[in-house]
This record gives sequence, structure tokens and C-alpha cells, in this order.
Amino acid sequence: MESIFARLLIPDNETIRQATVELQEIYKHPSIIPSLCEVLEGSQNPQYRQYAAVLLRKRLVKLWKKLDDGTHSKLKAMLLLVLTRESVHLVRNAIIHLVAMVAKEELPLERWSGLLLLIDQLCHSQHPNERLVGVQLLSSVLDSSGEHVGL
Repeated sequence: MESIFARLLIPDNETIRQATVELQEIYKHPSIIPSLCEVLEGSQNPQYRQYAAVLLRKRLVKLWKKLDDGTHSKLKAMLLLVLTRESVHLVRNAIIHLVAMVAKEELPLERWSGLLLLIDQLCHSQHPNERLVGVQLLSSVLDSSGEHVGL
């Protein structure tokens, strides 16, 4: 996946076109989800992590209800982990939007109490950066599914 992302950033129209075609083909299959998660979790390149978060959000919007509960649990745990360790602002914002999309699906079913606990923990942190992330996360979650957040 990272090789495709790398080719999308090369300033050559033909290379970008080929990488785009390859990405569009891979994007059609649900198997792209683990690949995007791998990039989001482990890539050293912040642009790749941001792009993976954006593509993952777009893909999960359509596939979330088709995934099993075990996959839901793994994805939610991974999202909270990468969110708390991400230091690049643009990547963190992309992850926050991804978390909010998942929250929209999970909070009405009361299946993501860990998210609310994390928001509370971040908002009450002694570290200003963590409080900022908590407030941004809370704002995004409230925008997407505020009526289902029991504050």
C-alpha cells in the first residue's frame, strides 16, 4: 500500500495515473481495510498515515455494518491506540474524523464505552496537548452522533 501512496506523490502524471488505477482496483475489495490499518499503525511517513485514515474512513462508511463484531472490536481498539500516539496534527485530525464516523455507528448501540472513557481521560489530562485532542475528539463525536453521547 505504501508503494502506491509513494507513487501518488511523485510529480509525474503517468506514474500518478498508474498508481491511481492500481489503488482504485484494490479499493473495491474489503481486503483493503487491513492494508490501510497497517499503514495507519506503522508507516513512518505522516502523509501516508493521513491518506490511510481518509481512505479508511471512506471505505468503512460503506462497509461498517457488513463487518463482524470481532473486526469492529479490533478496529476500535486500533483507532484509539493510533489516536493517542499520533503527534502530527493533520494525521491526528484525519484519525479523529475516522473515529467520529465509527462512533456514529457504535454509540447508538452503546458498543464503544472505551471511546467515552478516552475522551474523559484526555479532557482531564494535565498535558495541554492531550486536552486539546480530547476537546477536538469530543467536538467531532458530538457533531457526528451527539444525540447518542451520554455526558
